[in-house]
Amino acid sequence: MEQISQPKNRVDGRAKVTGQAKYCNDIEVDNLSYGYLLSATITKGKIIEIDTEEASNQKGVIKIFTHLNMPRLYKTGTRVSAFLPSDDSGQQTHVPLQDENIYYDLQYVALVVAETFEIAQEAAGLIKVLYSKDPVFFEEHPNPEKGEELELLYEVVEGQYERGEPDKAFSDSTVKIEREFTTQTMHHNPMERHGTTAIWDNDFVTIYEPSAWVFGHRKGVSEMLGIPQEKVRVISTYVGGAFGGKGLTAPHTAIAAVAAKETGRPIRMELTRKQLFGVVGFRSATYSKVKMGAEKDGTINVVDIEATAEAPSFQNTIYETTVMSPRHMYNNKHMRANMMAARNYISGSVPMRSPGESSGMFLLESMIDELAYEVDIDPIEIRRKNNAEINLDFNIPWSSKYLMECFDKGAEKFGWKNRNSKIGSMRKNGMLIGYGVASSTYPTLRVAASAKARLNEDGTLEVLSATHEIGTGTYTIVSQIAADAMSYPIEKIKAKMGDTVYPKSPPSVAGFTVASTGTAVMEVCNKLKDYLIELAVLDPQSPLYKKDANAVQVSKGVMTLGNDTDSFVAVVKRSQRRFIETSVDSAPGPDRFKYSSYSFGANFVEVEIDPITCWAKINRVVGVYDAGKIVNPKTAHSQLVGGCVFAIGMAMQEATERDLTTGRYINADLGGYHMPVQADIPDLDLSFLPYDDKKANPLAIKSVGELGGVGLQAAIMNAIYHASGVRLRSLPYKPEKLLGMTIT
Repeated sequence: MEQISQPKNRVDGRAKVTGQAKYCNDIEVDNLSYGYLLSATITKGKIIEIDTEEASNQKGVIKIFTHLNMPRLYKTGTRVSAFLPSDDSGQQTHVPLQDENIYYDLQYVALVVAETFEIAQEAAGLIKVLYSKDPVFFEEHPNPEKGEELELLYEVVEGQYERGEPDKAFSDSTVKIEREFTTQTMHHNPMERHGTTAIWDNDFVTIYEPSAWVFGHRKGVSEMLGIPQEKVRVISTYVGGAFGGKGLTAPHTAIAAVAAKETGRPIRMELTRKQLFGVVGFRSATYSKVKMGAEKDGTINVVDIEATAEAPSFQNTIYETTVMSPRHMYNNKHMRANMMAARNYISGSVPMRSPGESSGMFLLESMIDELAYEVDIDPIEIRRKNNAEINLDFNIPWSSKYLMECFDKGAEKFGWKNRNSKIGSMRKNGMLIGYGVASSTYPTLRVAASAKARLNEDGTLEVLSATHEIGTGTYTIVSQIAADAMSYPIEKIKAKMGDTVYPKSPPSVAGFTVASTGTAVMEVCNKLKDYLIELAVLDPQSPLYKKDANAVQVSKGVMTLGNDTDSFVAVVKRSQRRFIETSVDSAPGPDRFKYSSYSFGANFVEVEIDPITCWAKINRVVGVYDAGKIVNPKTAHSQLVGGCVFAIGMAMQEATERDLTTGRYINADLGGYHMPVQADIPDLDLSFLPYDDKKANPLAIKSVGELGGVGLQAAIMNAIYHASGVRLRSLPYKPEKLLGMTIT
């Protein structure tokens, strides 16, 4: 039986639930020391004096590092996004513990190294720091008047984009809508906190780090330490939650490595939950002005977006690229999509699940809904009317697109025909009921990746690639792809990943993994299979000697032609080698830009609102998605669920609150930062359409992981409007935002 498209259990599932799976801070290391980072208590200013004497005298303290004695760390020479197919890395150009200057809340000011974590933490509390505080002024949302234009987004796509004549098209439109939208600062808060274990062997350092990009981390560390990449090894076999937050190199990694070098001891350093709100990144808040011009029949003429995201004072890099998805989504011939960065005293942002698509599709799908009510057309039908038959952003055809089929199937499952279009007209048990819809989209990107396949004499097939298991089921999917390509039993396959000694692979972000590394795995296993057949037909000891290699059939590692059979394992044993292996460097060909490959989806939401308290609750979600061939329906469905939970959190609960007078985060913990829990998540009816996409890549797959988190935010807000008559254009929802509703 073919393994691809089967709902296989995770091959690493038992190891995870029994504790056998080793995460980075589970690794046993001899003579280990522990580090604790002390964070600043101001947002902007200077360190006037730092007194470490009392802390240094505590029993068990090995050494304390401050800007006065920390060896030189170097600024990262590259700040390229983790979304690019290169090994460039680096989270931010500012490196802490190098001078007295403070640029953002929770910036590191000292590192205590001790015999135990508890000693290090207690000693850090004894360090006395005197600051000179500079005044700061924060606004509720990024200010476009302070925004700087970005020439490129992710170094590859225009940050200032225009097609057609947007100003004239808007002026000539019969229906004109102008609105403002805001999205909030959000933090990742993974179950596994960021941390580093650093071990030196002469001039070679091994780093254990929860990472979604080990080769990117290797370069980032080598740059900050000023040593060749070949002197750095990064290992990350399991990651306890990444979704963007562990893709780029954060300064604490290099700080730990330097401390281990200076003390001559391996060191383990884990950030506190509060420190995760500091220097390891977040989703930037955004402010957008949006104009849409259309005709009375619902035809969209123009979409004009001026978006601004917050950026740190020391660089204008942003990742919440709000303007990208709206550029291709609908058939408007006229478009302006400009992205700006407004600098302030914050640390560097990083990608967070569906970075840019989440905020961009929120505002676009909200505007589409407003237009539907303005011209009195069903929200699904107005999307059908404006469906883009080609990608107008690049003026090329889609590799496949079944968006309207998603809406058709979703509407049937959801019962959209039962919707009364009148605002506030639907009731149940005294509650206001609202229905909302929105589209979803996410790019499918294939980039260069390498892999190695090794058949051992004991019959195990090892598949090696420096990709990552960030909780998405990569070990399982790689095993499924290898099993089908090699025609080999899946239970004898062992995927090895998350280590820079393995063949190079791109970051596990943006849906890269299956399209890129999965294709490399398929190609290397095909290559090994062909090689083993070739060795058999050339071997006088093989029953297949001098047979036609092209006619040989393979099933479960057994080669057959007529009545003659041989096995892959027998070929290895007769070779008098311990294993036979092949490797490939896989990359898309010159026709990679012939088609535009995106996943699509339709989101349906029902909400209920208490007319007295204005408390809104999501009753159910129906999602139907066009994502090509599904390698593993079970893990893919889990990814959709995770994306939906992310979107519900962004829409209904999550926001990192900042004291505008000090710039400090006031809910930097899991008590104040409200994430959705089980009771907040309704019934999720999520499904895929059964269509492959052979033009997208050799596996005929499209991206899944980010897709569930895109557009659902707008569907929720559209449902709230249908129920209450109040249009929420600022996330997240709060009951007080509905207090002005007149429907009771």
